[in-house]
Amino acid sequence: MFFLNGFHQNLETIISISKYTSSNQCFNNTASLKTAYIKTLKKIQPNTWQNHSFSKNIYDHKIIESLLSSFSQQESFSKENIHKSRLEYTEKASMKASLSRIDSALSQLKVKAPQIYDLFFLVVNTLFYWRSVNQSGGSTSNAIGVIWVSNRKNWNLWDTIEFLVHEVTHQLMFLDELRFIHYKNYTEINDPEKFSLSAILCKPRPMDKVIHSLVVGFEILSLRQHLNTSEYSFSLHPGYNKLKEDCIETIDSINSTNKKHNLLTAKSLEIIEKINFQLKGL
Repeated sequence: MFFLNGFHQNLETIISISKYTSSNQCFNNTASLKTAYIKTLKKIQPNTWQNHSFSKNIYDHKIIESLLSSFSQQESFSKENIHKSRLEYTEKASMKASLSRIDSALSQLKVKAPQIYDLFFLVVNTLFYWRSVNQSGGSTSNAIGVIWVSNRKNWNLWDTIEFLVHEVTHQLMFLDELRFIHYKNYTEINDPEKFSLSAILCKPRPMDKVIHSLVVGFEILSLRQHLNTSEYSFSLHPGYNKLKEDCIETIDSINSTNKKHNLLTAKSLEIIEKINFQLKGL
């Protein structure tokens, strides 16, 4: 969402969402905006634990268990994939070792893409590590502001930075969906006959997941150009040319599905059109 919309448009969305529960029409500093943002999240997702501390990293097993329950409510994160039953075996030492690599990547992101870092700081309140055999972590609209981390030892620094940008893109998309309606009917998009091809998983998925995948794919391609890492080897995401081809194929799939079923609002169509145009310059 950073490369698609720029810093200020994303910031406007964060401010707009934060005003839901604040009488302030303007925020004097980042701290006041952050406080209002967390208050809004508490209102719209009252059953999700909110982190009010300065540190984003969480190690408390009870808190993590409650957060995992939010993830397990979403189709993408089954309890089998999350391995919730093995929670007791994820020791704090493992959590700290993995999150220290995340912290190192965040430090590099702050240097190399400071505005992405600033958006990350604003919208992400909680990072927790939990080992999963099948997944590398993720985000869910059931717990906006929370990122589950299950990073791999074979990830290099650039993989980890891409993971952070991948997840903050989801977070910013969640907020954009709160501010603007993206779909005409949320029941219809879950109909398997109306699925489209995901740019990340390369399989048919519900339209909201597919558009998220397209935006993530575009952001990763743009990040590689920004960091001049397009020729590097990656473990988390496909190579540059493959990812670009997958994004183009996903756009065709989305447009074909929408032509048949009329699922998308003007806002979603605008996102797709912008990506389609900007991909030509990548």
